[in-house]
Amino acid sequence: MTTRIFKILLIALIFQSCLQKNEGNSNTYITAYQTNKEIEQKVISDSNSVEDIQTMLDYTCNCNWVAEKMTHYTDLTFSNNGKHFNTDSLTKWMDNPERLKIKSLRLKDFDTIPSEMAIFENVESVYLEAINNKNVQGLEVFPRLRILKAEEERFEFSEETKWIRNIEVIHVNKTKFSGLKSFKQIPKLREIKLSFSGFDNFPSDFETLKCLSYFQTGAHNFCEIDLTQLDFSKMACLKYVEFQSWRGNLNGIPSGIGKIEKVKISHPNLTKEEKEELNKTSG
Repeated sequence: MTTRIFKILLIALIFQSCLQKNEGNSNTYITAYQTNKEIEQKVISDSNSVEDIQTMLDYTCNCNWVAEKMTHYTDLTFSNNGKHFNTDSLTKWMDNPERLKIKSLRLKDFDTIPSEMAIFENVESVYLEAINNKNVQGLEVFPRLRILKAEEERFEFSEETKWIRNIEVIHVNKTKFSGLKSFKQIPKLREIKLSFSGFDNFPSDFETLKCLSYFQTGAHNFCEIDLTQLDFSKMACLKYVEFQSWRGNLNGIPSGIGKIEKVKISHPNLTKEEKEELNKTSG
């Protein structure tokens, strides 16, 4: 573990040196130095720092993000129908090079994704449908997974849930996310659309989603969200925000909304002053 951390720090130092050499000015040197110091501090303070630092070094936000079109089309569909999955249906794909062309899968009523589905190693998008409302397990079999779509599903996260670190897009309906302690667990998230869905607990560090461009939750379910605790002012990529609920589970409005291109906040707890503020800035 120590060796890996030193290697990562070495990469950061090389990165710093290149910036200084190419730019040749003190401001760039200071920025690189500060970045390196932040990494050093993270190594010291965070027991999961190797994965976090690797994400910082390997991934750069692109704020010119175009929202994904919501489609249920997939390259291939498998249905479990609540029974034990028969892996014979995968036989024809085992040694078939065409399996590498499969980029999206539709999986109906799978509680656990069979490990044998790892043969579809280039899958980037999974659309899950459920009828039993049990927690989905096993999505780590798709190492390239970046788009998650779901209908009436349940997801239980923990600090060991690694596959969500690569997720860039989430589109879900009637779906619940449980156990998410921090949005730092989804550092690459660019777009999220929730319909009749929500979290058992909404993490307080929303502003850490530096790559987030599009956020929408309609008919928000489950936990209460105090929107006054959210600050959009430092979220450089964020362009569209929508929080909507007919229930009493939303309160207030976020700060920093004047910096967002499009803001929609609608819930029964809005005050007259908050409505006036939204009328000025919602676009």
